[in-house]
Amino acid sequence: MPAEIERALVGRSWSAVDVGMSSADVFHFERGLYLKTVRRVERDRAFGNLAHERAKLEWLAGKLPVPAVVAFARDESRDYLVLTEVQGRHAAAEAPAPEAAPRLVEALAAACRSFHGLSPLDCPFDGSVDSLVREAERRVELGLVDSDNFDAEHVGREPAELFRELQGLRPEHEDLVVVHGDLCLPNIILEGDKLSGFIDVGRVGVSDRWRDLALCARSIEHNWGPPWAGAFLDAYGASPDPGKRAFYLLLEEFF
Repeated sequence: MPAEIERALVGRSWSAVDVGMSSADVFHFERGLYLKTVRRVERDRAFGNLAHERAKLEWLAGKLPVPAVVAFARDESRDYLVLTEVQGRHAAAEAPAPEAAPRLVEALAAACRSFHGLSPLDCPFDGSVDSLVREAERRVELGLVDSDNFDAEHVGREPAELFRELQGLRPEHEDLVVVHGDLCLPNIILEGDKLSGFIDVGRVGVSDRWRDLALCARSIEHNWGPPWAGAFLDAYGASPDPGKRAFYLLLEEFF
């Protein structure tokens, strides 16, 4: 590893982290540090890269509870990012007890609102429909879409076919806020029933709020059950929008 990364991690035991679907390799080091590393030849397989994530973490610092950047480096084969640990447990660690679920749903809705309450005028990262569709098309053309990881309803279909479907679902209007961009439960860290912080912020940008709402609701449905997904949207104050939900869920297949 580059010298600055070794200095940050020297003398700490570690273990691999296997939660999530990022293309990064992630390791937890004792005394509260994480290392994320991506092979440079694979950076385009992720949405953005560790340099982008570093920039977004630095922009979010002081605005929301996110990891602090300890060190960043590149060598001929990999990018490396060392981060501080956000204390707590990710929200998908276990299904909540029935009596605790309402409080946790409120906590997730509040977490989502805290992101969306940031000023989009101050955010330099573009997550508009135009930019997302262009990136999806680029990835189809370069053969970067992993059809082996398609959701069950899309198994066996070609990326180009799904891209045509995506274009047909494209929303006419955007309700622009600052979004996390990958707001699934493993990326929300809780202590008890309170928000402790957010991780994996490489997709942060100015985008429609349904980019977060669709992913978070689906993640709640998958981990906790369908009734709690509806309760989350109610707690957030969102009216159902099947069109935007379908667009942003299908968009995920390209990244």
